[in-house]
Amino acid sequence: MSIVRWGVVGPGRIAAKVVEDFPHVPGAEVVAVASRSAQRAEAFAGAHGIGRVHDSYRAIVEDDAVDVLYIATPHPHHRAVALAALKAGKAVLVEKAFTVTPAATREIVDAATDARVFAMEAMWTRFQPAVVRMQELIADSTVLGVVGTFDSGIARASIPLANTVYLAMISPANTNPCLTKVNYTPGVLRANGQDVTCKDAGLPTPAELRKDHPDKNNYFRLATTDDLQGPANALYAFQDLHLTKMGVISNNSVYGKGIADTFSAEFKNKGGTVVLRNDFDTKSTNDFRGFLQSAKSKGAQGIYFGGTDSNKGCVVRSQASGIFTTDQPYMGGDGLQTAQCLKDAGQMASGIYAAVAAPNAEQIPESASIISGFKAAFKQKDDFGAYSMPAYDCAKILIAAIGRAIKANGGNMPTREAVRAEVAKTSGFVGALGSTSFDANGDTSQKIISIYQATGSPVDWKWVKQINYAK
Repeated sequence: MSIVRWGVVGPGRIAAKVVEDFPHVPGAEVVAVASRSAQRAEAFAGAHGIGRVHDSYRAIVEDDAVDVLYIATPHPHHRAVALAALKAGKAVLVEKAFTVTPAATREIVDAATDARVFAMEAMWTRFQPAVVRMQELIADSTVLGVVGTFDSGIARASIPLANTVYLAMISPANTNPCLTKVNYTPGVLRANGQDVTCKDAGLPTPAELRKDHPDKNNYFRLATTDDLQGPANALYAFQDLHLTKMGVISNNSVYGKGIADTFSAEFKNKGGTVVLRNDFDTKSTNDFRGFLQSAKSKGAQGIYFGGTDSNKGCVVRSQASGIFTTDQPYMGGDGLQTAQCLKDAGQMASGIYAAVAAPNAEQIPESASIISGFKAAFKQKDDFGAYSMPAYDCAKILIAAIGRAIKANGGNMPTREAVRAEVAKTSGFVGALGSTSFDANGDTSQKIISIYQATGSPVDWKWVKQINYAK
């Protein structure tokens, strides 16, 4: 096997994480590193066993022993290094954000096209095992539809692939608005009244995800969207918990900041006060006690966190010990409604509230037999979660659509397009979640946010209320 020789430009924290994974990549080896600081380059090379060290970006571009450059410099330097590398015939993998302006991005794309040299933004979701699995499903002509994805980032990478071949996807859990809507956050949910578009949020629009067949939407979902999670939490905090002052924190991701912003706007609309609002890089921040103490001193009666348990969301709750009590609520979106969150929060787990963008099927009497059958087949406690019954209904909707397509084709194998069209026609389907229809965008007719509370001994998640935005 021939070895592709990689060079690292910019030996920072992100580059270190990337280099650590190279042993898992067959046929690839990091052979050189460059920095404007010779000392930093040498330290990085020593830490990672890299043989060639350069004290300038130009030197590594001109190094004939390097085939590809991974560019992880500060963002303003991406354009110049990438253009120089492409001119030298070197492929480039450019860390996010690709460039700082659309014009610079177009310049790199044009240079790569003209030189016929590979250039790519380091968008890791494209190579997730789930995306690879989607490509395998697409290659199997007997696959007529897919239940999934679970993660919105994976959906963003998968929808264009599936759209190419008209493959229907039905997700039980994706909540990112931009998978189906042009606005990330509608102005009515923001304090200034202005829409935040998907482009504003740095996300592709639905049309951009369906470029091959924009008139043939292939993506559908049973969860409602993030733009309702924050407002639902705010409504519950103000009306049900009678909170009037909150501290708000996020992990500064599109998802986390988005739900924190909409929580803040709706809480203020109801008459509440956000006494402190901060966004943190939770990858590099480990101590949140300063924020918690400051929020408490300003009169916060609780904290809202925008993010997930994997972003230290419930570590923040743990660190609230001695500052807040478990009687003072800690709130967030569906990324907190996990067993891991309760574990991370430790003795502060009680009093966490999480919003989930789907109905709780256990509150629908007609679903009792479905749920009991599921739990009889899958006996582990964690086998049944907030999105288990939405996934069940996804499968039932897809099976029904395939059945109709087979019937319309005289009992013969239908095309993927025929199945996709039947899924799009879904109206008044009655399943574990009640009655479901899809609109033209693929969104569910149900706009329900369920609120869960961590309570009891031992502490566990308990459904407490649903808020229906369809009414």
